[in-house]
Amino acid sequence: MPAAHPLESPAQLGLRVIATLRGAAISAILFSTLIAFNTLQALSVLVLPFHRRTFRAINRFVANTWWGWCVLV
Repeated sequence: MPAAHPLESPAQLGLRVIATLRGAAISAILFSTLIAFNTLQALSVLVLPFHRRTFRAINRFVANTWWGWCVLV
């Protein structure tokens, strides 16, 4: 199986700047949602002693939403 070669960098400076800004924006969105979702999951532990089904529903929603973001990006 032949080795895969890395993608080439855009030749024009403007395209490189746009690609860098787009990557930074996507990273910021994913990182901020990851932090928010992790906080939500941590807080959902407070629900666990009272209602296990709600705890699982919250965590399922968070996990499905996070993976949806990853697939979308």
